[in-house]
Amino acid sequence: MLSIDNILETNQMIHDNKLDVRTITMGISLLECASSSGKELCNRIYDRITKEAEHLVKTGEDIEREFGVPIINKRISVTPISLVAGGSDLRSYVPIAEALDRAAKTVGVNFIGGFSALVTKGETKADRILIDSIPEALATTDIVCSSVGVGSTKTGINMDAVRDMGIIVKKTADLTKDNDALGCAKLVIFCNPVEDNPFMAGAFFGVTEGDAANGGENTSMFYGMLVGGGVGLIAGVAIGIWLYLRMQRINSDIISQIDELTKDTNDSPML
Repeated sequence: MLSIDNILETNQMIHDNKLDVRTITMGISLLECASSSGKELCNRIYDRITKEAEHLVKTGEDIEREFGVPIINKRISVTPISLVAGGSDLRSYVPIAEALDRAAKTVGVNFIGGFSALVTKGETKADRILIDSIPEALATTDIVCSSVGVGSTKTGINMDAVRDMGIIVKKTADLTKDNDALGCAKLVIFCNPVEDNPFMAGAFFGVTEGDAANGGENTSMFYGMLVGGGVGLIAGVAIGIWLYLRMQRINSDIISQIDELTKDTNDSPML
């Protein structure tokens, strides 16, 4: 049950400890952007992201003002690019990374993730192209994040991919050495990646997800969910305070009755 200590602790976190929301991340599927033409693919990706995430930053800022809790980052995750670009005529996916970077900057988010490949068991031609593109892609973009899944509990670890990614990390560090090797900070190599991971730099939007989550035409729904959650929190706090005060009154009545019984017992001639 919610106690007055919980309420005071939450109030302290907001006012004294400067409680904030780390990030909101919008997932966007790019599967419909697939094209055999690399130029057309890049254009479709840019148009898709700028349309779906048009109101993401503004919605986040509106929520900040309404509830008084800052949202530090607004981010986007997209379908792993190796899946989207596999049918294109591109021999390097750096142009796609640049399109992602332009789109993310247009809508005003802090980061965009999904320049990714999943090679936990093996790799396709598209996976190979993407992995080879990572160093240059991270060196020529500002807010694009990349990730590669190299293993899972079920399949084990793809040691060929681990070896390749070691080389990629070194190349990325070398290409961004004049910027504190920042490219490596935008690259994640991991195992057991989940399909709705919102955390940079490993964020990507899984193929089992819908068209988009938390944005675009669904922004009003997203906003409504957050507002509803805020109203629920306020109502919960109010109910918690009422229950606390009610329990205090009950406890006071019980203590008074005990005091009366104790007094009667002490006055008894049998003792």
